[in-house]
Amino acid sequence: MKNVPSNRENNNIYCTAADSTTFAPAVMRHDDLLQQIKVASLLGDHVYISAGHVYENPYTLKLLEAEPDLLNTGIVAIGLREECRDFSDLAGVYKLFCLDTLQAQC
Repeated sequence: MKNVPSNRENNNIYCTAADSTTFAPAVMRHDDLLQQIKVASLLGDHVYISAGHVYENPYTLKLLEAEPDLLNTGIVAIGLREECRDFSDLAGVYKLFCLDTLQAQC
């Protein structure tokens, strides 16, 4: 088999199945999401999972904790919002969002 050079740059894939609606035990199994991530890693340079999905969905966090090589090797990267420098900044943004939402409902 001949290696064909690729001219693609930044071929990143965004995993949207890690949100709290799609990735829950009643809807999708741990192994199903893991398989989706592994297949995506074959197709792209990196697989991005939104930091919001990790923050909001304990099952996504458990999957990443159970498979540390995904993060350690750089196969999976956590996508942060532009205004966030790190994960703790994201927590602050979510707290403000929740407070604004609660105040709007009152």
